[in-house]
Amino acid sequence: MNVADDQVRQWTASERDAIVHFGGVLENLLLAGLIADRNDRLARQLQYALDYRVPIERAVGYLMATMRTDPVSAFEKLRRTARDERRRVSELAEEILAGRRRL
Repeated sequence: MNVADDQVRQWTASERDAIVHFGGVLENLLLAGLIADRNDRLARQLQYALDYRVPIERAVGYLMATMRTDPVSAFEKLRRTARDERRRVSELAEEILAGRRRL
């Protein structure tokens, strides 16, 4: 924060105190904005996970049946394939459930 006047002057103690306190208010506002942004990103990530949890679980179940394997191995196969193809797990899961993709 910069404070200036259009002419040379001597700042009073009261003005200096007001500037310091205003700086504190600005600091708190910026901090609140950063926290709100972080919380918003976290909320979006959690909502995404909730929205796509069911299709991913269904695809894992399908892979368990077709690959005759356990849930952990089926999920790892799904995750590894998505990562190798630089795609989201949820997209790959939806393709598997729609019958457009096999692993």
